Amino acid sequence: MQEVAAVIDAGAMEQGAQDQAAEQAALAVKNLFLLLQGSYGTAFMTKYATGVKDGRGHDLGIRATMAVWRAALGKYPPAVIEAAAARMSEEHREFPPSLPQFEALCKAATPRKTWAQENRLPALPPPNVIPPEPVQYDHKGDRKDWARSILAQVRDGIRRTPTVIIFAREALGMEGRQSWQ
Repeated sequence: MQEVAAVIDAGAMEQGAQDQAAEQAALAVKNLFLLLQGSYGTAFMTKYATGVKDGRGHDLGIRATMAVWRAALGKYPPAVIEAAAARMSEEHREFPPSLPQFEALCKAATPRKTWAQENRLPALPPPNVIPPEPVQYDHKGDRKDWARSILAQVRDGIRRTPTVIIFAREALGMEGRQSWQ
């Protein structure tokens, strides 16, 4: 008996989560329609309006369009719908987009999953980075302290590329002769 109650409770919780997602999608589509009407004005209204009003004075064509868009865009999170709406004014400057055009914007705005995420592989832990301790060297303030710092790092076991080491040695006059030395 308790197992059946647990299954029913889990189903109710899942239904509650679906209802909440549907509410969020409905609110996102409502805000989208406000943006469409504000951005495109009569071009939007004439594209979807039928002129037939319901009991509350709302256009049935707009209501039907809203219901269709809500059903089609319900698979996208509200953040994706908002991102697509932000891109809409760049892609469709003169005329409001159709549902397939807006769905294409939503697909483009949907965050991509990596191959590891699609195959449900565990994420690697973040690297354990230990910042190196500052090295001790003789500061002279003669614009060559960078070279002394590099050679002190090499002396203390920090790896540097051979080219960097050569440049540091040349700057300090340990290798080659420069005209300014």
